[in-house]
Amino acid sequence: MLRKCNFCDDKNEKSIDTSESRYLKVGDKYWHFDCYKIYLTTRKKNKLKEEDAILECLRIEEISKKECFELDIKQKLFDFFKEYYGVPVEKYFFIKVEQITKGNYKGISNPITYIELFEMYSNTKMMQKLDRLGYDKNIKKEDRMNWDLGVMVNEYPKYVKSKLKNKALEQDTQETLENIRKYKNTDKSSLYKESIDRAKCKNENETNVVDIVNDIFDF
Repeated sequence: MLRKCNFCDDKNEKSIDTSESRYLKVGDKYWHFDCYKIYLTTRKKNKLKEEDAILECLRIEEISKKECFELDIKQKLFDFFKEYYGVPVEKYFFIKVEQITKGNYKGISNPITYIELFEMYSNTKMMQKLDRLGYDKNIKKEDRMNWDLGVMVNEYPKYVKSKLKNKALEQDTQETLENIRKYKNTDKSSLYKESIDRAKCKNENETNVVDIVNDIFDF
């Protein structure tokens, strides 16, 4: 998509290609990254030093990337609704989803982001559950859009809990792998001696401790 740079483009010119150019979105205006840096260092009021201007551009760029990503996810979500249910997405449904993402919808205590909704609808097991529930309720697929969304909202606390649990498991796994790597990179003879000493301190008769350590870390 082509956009007009608020700094360097003429009236009918659009030199920013959002798929290739490095650009910033400030309010409702678009700027080349370097153009906005020049603007910050040359404006009449509140001029910035070049290093400060670069930091400000980087800050805005990070925000812009996040906003663009969220807009992309939002579009993908509604494209999914249209394709999956095989019917047009009505205006009131857009409004309802918007209320949910802002936390203004009745019955919810926290906003559910477009990214979270997209993740939930992309979950194969969750969609199988919706299909099964819809079949049990004898609701045709093309009539399920609102009903399914209600189920998703109710399932959200479980989704958050599951996501946090998986994150904790991933972290534990990474820590375990890192510990294994550290053990493997440690001098094996000293580690072997240390293992023996620890075993003797614990119980003089427990001679199998070193063997267990060796098996785990592939000495």
